[in-house]
Amino acid sequence: MRIALRVLTGLLLAGGMATGWANGGGGMPSPPPMPREQTPQQKARDAYNDGVHDVKKADKAQAAAAQATDAGKKDKAAHEAGDRYTQALRKFLEATGLVPQLPETWNYVGYTSRKLGHYEEALAAYDKALTLKPGYADALEYRGEAYLALNRIPDAQQAYLDLYAGNRALAGKLLTAMKSWVADQRATAAGSNATSLDELDSSTFLVEAVVEHHDMKAEILAELGELARHAGQNAVLATTTSSLSIAELAKASGHPERFVGFHPFNP
Repeated sequence: MRIALRVLTGLLLAGGMATGWANGGGGMPSPPPMPREQTPQQKARDAYNDGVHDVKKADKAQAAAAQATDAGKKDKAAHEAGDRYTQALRKFLEATGLVPQLPETWNYVGYTSRKLGHYEEALAAYDKALTLKPGYADALEYRGEAYLALNRIPDAQQAYLDLYAGNRALAGKLLTAMKSWVADQRATAAGSNATSLDELDSSTFLVEAVVEHHDMKAEILAELGELARHAGQNAVLATTTSSLSIAELAKASGHPERFVGFHPFNP
C-alpha cells in the first residue's frame, strides 16, 4: 500500500509538471545570450579612447613635473608621465594595427612618440596622418614641434606658414613653441645648437598677400612681424598692395626697418 501510494504521488507530480509546461508556466529559463565578438572597428575605437585617456593623464603629470620645485616630486611626476605616454602609445599602435586608415590615431602615435623622445618615429606617424588627411592642422602643428626638437628650423618655419593660412590658433601655438625653443637655445648658445641659431638668423622672406583690406592686412602683418622677430635679424617682411599705405602697414608689422611693399600683377 505504501509503495502504491508513492508511485501514485510520483505520477501526479509528473502529470502536474507536464500540465504546467503545456500551459506555458514553469518552463526552464533560457540560457544567457553569448556575447558578440567585437569588430576590428570597435576594438580600434576602444583602444583609441583608452589611449586618449592615458594621454590626458600623461599631459597632466608632465605639467606637474614642469611646475614642481621639489626634485623628488619632479622626478616622480616625470616618471608617471613617461609611463602613461608609453601605455598610450601601445594603445594607439594597437588601434592602427586593427584599422590603419584613421588619421587621428596616427596623429596620436606621433604625439606620444614625440613626448617619449622618438622624433623620427613621430615624424613618420605625422606623415602617415597627413597622407590620409592632407592639411590636417593638428598633425601639421605637432610635426612643427618635432622639427624644433630635431633642430630642423626651416622645416618648423614652413610648418608655421602652412598653418597660418588655415588655422591661426594652431599657428599661434606653434609660434609659442618656437619662442620657447629660441629662449632655451639662447640660454645655451655656446652648446651644440649654436648652428641651429645661425640657421634661424639666416634670411627669411615673409610675404602677406591677402585682399585689399587694411585691417586684415595689418592684423596678419603684426603676427608675421612677431614671427620675424624670432626668425632672425635678416628676416624681411613684405606686403602686396596697389592702394594702401606702405608706411602704415610697415608700422603695423612692428618692423618698419625691414619692411617692403610691392605690386605684382594678381599676386
